[in-house]
Amino acid sequence: MRTVSSLKFFKQPWHVIRAALLVVCGMAHFAVAQSPVVIPPKLGTPGLSCVISAVNRNAPIEIDGGATIFGIPPTTGSFRARATCSDGSIGQTAVRFSSVVGGQTIELGDIIWGRIDPVPAALGLSSLTKRLTTDQTGQLKVIAIGVDGSSRDVTASLEGTTYASSNLLLASITNNGAVTVLPLFAPGSSSRVVATAAAEGGVTGTYMFILGPRGTLRGKGRLG
Repeated sequence: MRTVSSLKFFKQPWHVIRAALLVVCGMAHFAVAQSPVVIPPKLGTPGLSCVISAVNRNAPIEIDGGATIFGIPPTTGSFRARATCSDGSIGQTAVRFSSVVGGQTIELGDIIWGRIDPVPAALGLSSLTKRLTTDQTGQLKVIAIGVDGSSRDVTASLEGTTYASSNLLLASITNNGAVTVLPLFAPGSSSRVVATAAAEGGVTGTYMFILGPRGTLRGKGRLG
């Protein structure tokens, strides 16, 4: 029998979650004064129900704001939980990077109300610099296409995106998608490096960088 895991959410009063949201916004330098404060749903109100979902599993949110999703299958990578309520309220947790193994309980933290980012269905990768040589860096840009057709920039690792290089001897890649050609790559030679980005839900995309200078074709034509 396969052992499954669970995801747990902090059981804090809603005013605490609201205060935490304001603190996070201040640290991120958001213009809090110009944005409306999102009031969380009043749990316990007759007829109101809220559900939290993650990794294709869901559970009801209790009156105290806590919830536990059971039966989470083993998974690796980034994921977040999303909440919806019968009064139209929506919210989500921050992205969590984790390898879920059998019997493990993972706390995802508070639900931040007022926004839901759709689960990515596809990734589009691009870069302003496709051709690189020794010690040069190219920055990837990653756009996630949601299941609803919307798009958003998920280049930053905080959005749940991870990166990998097809050849770490030739090119490194940072947590935020910056690809740098290493000194081991000899100037004047040529090669290819494929950068892979993986986002929430396991969806991936690739982009190929060309290493080395542009080639030149020479020849002679003969007039008949």
